[in-house]
Amino acid sequence: MSYAVAKSFNRKYITGYLLSCAVCLAYALFFEIRLGLTFFILMLVTPVLSIVWTSIALKGLQIEGSVSGKILSKGDTFALQLHLKQNGVLPLPLLRVVYGQSEHVQAMGQDDLIMGLGSDRGMRVTRVFTAKIWGTAQVGIEALEATDVMGFIRYTVRMAKQKELFMETVEILADIPDIPLNELLQESMQGASLDEDQEPPERLHHFAGQPGYEHREYVPGDDFKRINWKLSARHDAYMVRLDEPVASRRVNLVVDYMACDGVHSREARLQTILDEEKIVASVLAMMSLMMKQGLESTVFYHMDGGWRTFHLQTEEDLHTFRYRLTQYRFLREAPQRAGRMPDEAVYGGESILYFTNRLDSHVSGLADKARQAGTPVQLVVPRPQEKGYSASPSHTWLVNEQFEFSRIIPT
Repeated sequence: MSYAVAKSFNRKYITGYLLSCAVCLAYALFFEIRLGLTFFILMLVTPVLSIVWTSIALKGLQIEGSVSGKILSKGDTFALQLHLKQNGVLPLPLLRVVYGQSEHVQAMGQDDLIMGLGSDRGMRVTRVFTAKIWGTAQVGIEALEATDVMGFIRYTVRMAKQKELFMETVEILADIPDIPLNELLQESMQGASLDEDQEPPERLHHFAGQPGYEHREYVPGDDFKRINWKLSARHDAYMVRLDEPVASRRVNLVVDYMACDGVHSREARLQTILDEEKIVASVLAMMSLMMKQGLESTVFYHMDGGWRTFHLQTEEDLHTFRYRLTQYRFLREAPQRAGRMPDEAVYGGESILYFTNRLDSHVSGLADKARQAGTPVQLVVPRPQEKGYSASPSHTWLVNEQFEFSRIIPT
């Protein structure tokens, strides 16, 4: 295995060493020349031996490792288990393990300090991590720091062609929030958006009681057998189920592949990951809700260079797609041959819930184009957008930390 070794000098130790050499030389000149020169020569040879020793020992270093779990839920803990071996004859005098991890996990404990790595059985070390954020996480060794016997030089060992020395990958599943029936899904199923000055409907008959049937208030002469008592208790009025079932409509969910724009600092990077997690969890929450309502849905998502579709029918499908989303990547730049809204969804005529991290004029134009083609579109964002975005507020929704969807009111 090819390593890249960077060297840095400990000026404090070197200064002390030079003063010691000067003392030995002064002792030889003014007191006892033989003893003084002996110590002076030893002082000259010792750092050379120390540096050569450590340089040779580093060449025999080997690293093996594994993680205790590959697929995790948020909040799970897992261990990174490492086996450091020295295949050479000379042991390493002092070794410090510098761990590295992505923002998705949190490390527990401090970096390990190994006093002497011999060539007999090596050394096993364990570091515990906690899964915090959805996605593909990486944990491992960012570098090894070795010091020679005299402490003059610190060697930083990394891989020759990459930053990390050793890394393992784990998949962290997103939560599936349990959300109640909401106005966003009701409006999508209605198939038409409200005007900005129009009050939202109190209910949609298709969801108000028994799935697949409309309801209305009781009028004298109606058959009491058709009264929906549970729904009547909620509305404080007798609600009668109509005999004609409502034709079920499909709602398509589209996950925009673009990441938030303008990520520069570490704090901004972390916020972007949290927003992406909120988008993914919102999609899963809406899929779960639609499944509970007895509705089928199709999810459009971008992966491996093109748009893919996933059809939800059962709870097993939901968990299959949940795992697939652990490998989903939001992109900083748009691919050349994939628009941000698939044509199959735009011209399909079925309502679209479009989840995006980057609401801009391009997305607004695609949404208007779909509406002109007869496809209602609702836009969902994880945080309030910057001033100047052109999307109609009657079609734009904000999802909060509790996964409640509210229509964005312009300021």
